[in-house]
Amino acid sequence: MSVSRHPMAWRSIARLAGEIHEFDVKDNRFLDWHELSDEQKSAIDEWGVSKGYLVPTTLYKVTVWDDELDSERFMTFATEEEAESEAEDYEVEVESFESYTATDTFPDRAFIGNATDYDQVIAAVWVNEAAPELDGVWWEDNFNVSHYSAPRGVLANNKIEEWVSSSQIVDENSVDEEDEDYDEY
Repeated sequence: MSVSRHPMAWRSIARLAGEIHEFDVKDNRFLDWHELSDEQKSAIDEWGVSKGYLVPTTLYKVTVWDDELDSERFMTFATEEEAESEAEDYEVEVESFESYTATDTFPDRAFIGNATDYDQVIAAVWVNEAAPELDGVWWEDNFNVSHYSAPRGVLANNKIEEWVSSSQIVDENSVDEEDEDYDEY
């Protein structure tokens, strides 16, 4: 279950509809993704390999300049052919790198097969299975809705009931511009 301190920003970014819940959970504990060292992230990946969720793979990256975002962005591909096809459109080079892809046993069915953006999801799986004292994973991403970014989190499956039992549905119209930077979008 996704959580955020910025529900209206995420509603705009992801074009979401539906109810907004407010949670009152004291002493919540999240794994802070951006504070993890490379070694810690690698340890989670290796845990995923040991569980059969991930397999080492060579992936391919195409980096392009995005005029709309005024920054570089990259796309990752499972096959060199897919990457070459995309790179040709932009007249850029393809870079290969070692990473992982999800196996058929990966717990999140959306990431099975050639999904290349497994890394943050495996952290949520790790919290759910190996760190039951944590409530989930948190990404303190930059708040910039025009760049599709705002802080966010995900609850571990084993914590959802605790959180939902403490929630109340909030009238969407009563949610004020809770973000000091709300007018950025």
